[in-house]
Amino acid sequence: MNTSTVHARPPSGTSNRTFEDGATVPQKQTLSPVDLDRVYNMFDKKTRQANVDNLNGFGDTFAGRGQSLNRFIAEAPRLFSLLEPVARNLADSRTQLPQFFQALERTVSTVAPVSQVYAGGFAKTADTFAAIDNDPQALKDTISKNPPTLDVSTRSLKVQIPFLEDSAKFGRDLNAAVQELKPTLPVVNSALEIGTPVTKRSVALNNELQDAMLALRDLATAPTTNAALRGLTDTVGTLQPQLRFLGPYVTVCNNWNAFWTMAAEHLSAEVNTGTAERAMLNNTGTQANSQGSMGAVLPAAGLEVNRGDDPQFLHVAAYGQAVTPDGKADCEAGQQGYPSAGNPFTELKNVNYKHVVADVPHNEDVSGPHYKRFDREGKGEGGLGADRVPEGETFTNVPGGKGAQRATK
Repeated sequence: MNTSTVHARPPSGTSNRTFEDGATVPQKQTLSPVDLDRVYNMFDKKTRQANVDNLNGFGDTFAGRGQSLNRFIAEAPRLFSLLEPVARNLADSRTQLPQFFQALERTVSTVAPVSQVYAGGFAKTADTFAAIDNDPQALKDTISKNPPTLDVSTRSLKVQIPFLEDSAKFGRDLNAAVQELKPTLPVVNSALEIGTPVTKRSVALNNELQDAMLALRDLATAPTTNAALRGLTDTVGTLQPQLRFLGPYVTVCNNWNAFWTMAAEHLSAEVNTGTAERAMLNNTGTQANSQGSMGAVLPAAGLEVNRGDDPQFLHVAAYGQAVTPDGKADCEAGQQGYPSAGNPFTELKNVNYKHVVADVPHNEDVSGPHYKRFDREGKGEGGLGADRVPEGETFTNVPGGKGAQRATK
């Protein structure tokens, strides 16, 4: 064999000359001729057996198909006439057909490891299509309903657009919160670890709480409960204004302690038979405007004292208030520290001892805390007790609870 038939292909070297399609290689350009026996050596035993198998296969393929083969031969010119432009387009370098097969090769190599999964998918798909084929009317009904369904979907999507836009904005805003969540997760995890056993123990608590709620239900449905609640409401409604008025006497003026401090002297007046009640002795004093006088026109001030009797001094007004309307200390009742010397109501100008006194109720001059002392010029000093109502206490300076307010700093 001294000549060869070659097919044109893009040059692989640097030459600008190439063989045309179907051209032969001249004998002078062959370096070593191929002997005929070497050509026959290609048909070894394995190749010959393969050729036999091919012939048997082709024979089986064409056996009994003469009519089909004749039809193919009859239609072949038309097929090849249509196939020629297709082949021309495929042969064009712009189609990048080699790259297509290379990509196809990579795709096949990628799909090969999961080929069994794909095969199972096709088998299930076949079952699906078989089910559809068994009921073609259902498929027709489904297809007929698709257009109105798509129309409804189109109208629905138009309405959903504002919601979707808001959702997108919300997602962007939530992204910042999600970023902040990462450093807080350890704290949240710790809380969950602590809360989990507590939640488990709460089951037992819930069981006990159920018994308590059942008891509460029985109490609420009892006929006497409403009567008791109404009575409690009336009691609180009665006590509340009293406590608001009396509270400052304890929290500001400290009258409770003051009462028991003076009670020790209540029965300590010395008489011939022992001791007597001071209040009784004071009330029966023999002087003008004594505490026991029915026609007293002035406070007891030691005026016109009978010889040998002790003078009575009491500058007190009934129901002296404890605080001013704004909560400042004004402990009028039971003030102590009034000096006798210089008292305009006494004749004993040179006796300097103290008396229990209280100014006129609701005087413009605020008395201040309990036990506050005053000098001759009326200036106060010292004092034991609070300067005003403690913070948070609800109070009023008049009986009845009118104008009650809550004390602040």
